[in-house]
Amino acid sequence: MLLLGTAIGVLLPLLLDVELGLAFALALGVPSLIYGSVQFADASDTIGRLVELEEALRSDTRRLEQQLSTRQLGKAPDFISQIIAMLGTAERRVIICCDFPAYGALTDPGEYVHYVRAIRHLRRDVEIKLLHLDEDAQRGIARDGFGRNGRQTATGQFADDEDGFLQRIAEENERALNEQFRDAEKHETSFLMPLFFWIVDNEAVFALRRITDLGDVEVGFRTSDKALVDALGDIFVRYIEMGNRYQLASVSSAATAEPTAAGR
Repeated sequence: MLLLGTAIGVLLPLLLDVELGLAFALALGVPSLIYGSVQFADASDTIGRLVELEEALRSDTRRLEQQLSTRQLGKAPDFISQIIAMLGTAERRVIICCDFPAYGALTDPGEYVHYVRAIRHLRRDVEIKLLHLDEDAQRGIARDGFGRNGRQTATGQFADDEDGFLQRIAEENERALNEQFRDAEKHETSFLMPLFFWIVDNEAVFALRRITDLGDVEVGFRTSDKALVDALGDIFVRYIEMGNRYQLASVSSAATAEPTAAGR
């Protein structure tokens, strides 16, 4: 750049009728302008490469998040869409363990429509098993939930109408059992479950439920971890076994108590 400026400053007065001061001004300005243009081009190219690198890193991050065997999905009912997507891939089995057969019917009616459709459209050779709370346990949870956050349920359509809310839940559960789960292997339990899950082949969505002063909170996760999916399947079997033993014990106790009452 220095040689270029010197050449311009010497040659301009000789070749053209240019004053010496202007010649030296051009000698200093032109090389600087050229240098600035080159630097600007280099900077623009560098910025472009940095933007491409940032986009690539973001893409890789999203890909890694999706490839993690277990990842958080957020609070209920936001993860129902993930259950629906997973149901669409079912080839062998669907195992569901939750409180209400009509899961999400009132908390997210829009997604529930797609949930019902996904279950109805399962292939005929897909095995479906369902474990849910019995009617008394469902009613107790529904009443407790309404007392805690009923005004936020189903966009507040029931306001303070607890009876209407409970009746609607009962109707939706009965419809679910008679329609989308009509041909499923169905079980019910009176044990309150802090863990809900949906197993589809080798994947699962599960939700951990806890009760706080602000209401019920369910946080969902999706996993393809084989050990975890197998453990959820074992829990399903365990819930059924516990329920059966409890029912047998109740029947036995009632049978033993009757003669005593009759003899009094």
